[in-house]
Amino acid sequence: MHTITFKAWDAYNNLVTAKFSLWCLATNPFLFPTCSIIQILVNYTQFWFSHNKPFETLEVQVQVMTITGKIVWTKNQTISSAETICREITWDGKDDFGDKIGKGVYIYKLTVKSSLSNSKTEKYEKLVIL
Repeated sequence: MHTITFKAWDAYNNLVTAKFSLWCLATNPFLFPTCSIIQILVNYTQFWFSHNKPFETLEVQVQVMTITGKIVWTKNQTISSAETICREITWDGKDDFGDKIGKGVYIYKLTVKSSLSNSKTEKYEKLVIL
């Protein structure tokens, strides 16, 4: 339960207060950890994520982009597993043309869609290349 209080004053400094209470239900079909797990190894990066759709076919997309939004790498993959943690997406640090990307801060977007229920969720995180 959440309570929101609004206060407003008019030109004569008269105060009006309105209070609203509401229940927030989780509508996101996937449960992600508060921070996605990225395992950075010497020759590749492995993207991990958790979900609540075991035994379902999931369409997964990872996009790495510059901080200005230019997409440098995209990976589309279909996964199906009994587990709720995916460790199947790897990246060699190269762009879509096969060139190694430069050092710096990047953003990655993880999109997961259930083929069964057609529900979808996205998550954005920072990625630092050293």
